[in-house]
Amino acid sequence: MGKNGAMNVSIKVTGPLARPRGGSAFEHETADGTTLRELLAQLEYRDGHIPSIMTVVNGEAKGHGHVLRDGDRVELFLLVGGG
Repeated sequence: MGKNGAMNVSIKVTGPLARPRGGSAFEHETADGTTLRELLAQLEYRDGHIPSIMTVVNGEAKGHGHVLRDGDRVELFLLVGGG
């Protein structure tokens, strides 16, 4: 548990997900108990795009319902399809 009910996570984004605010790697403060889905919403990714974002926490792929912990390293990748 972080200080005052808050925690910090490190975020790395790639490709078209890179955010102008904070660049491709930045720290983000959020409430204890935040899920990956909630984090994506906080980062202003639209609900329709969230299913297309692969989330990796501390080197392991995790579903959007995964609850984050203070100090986690989160990586975001855009899933693409083709044929």
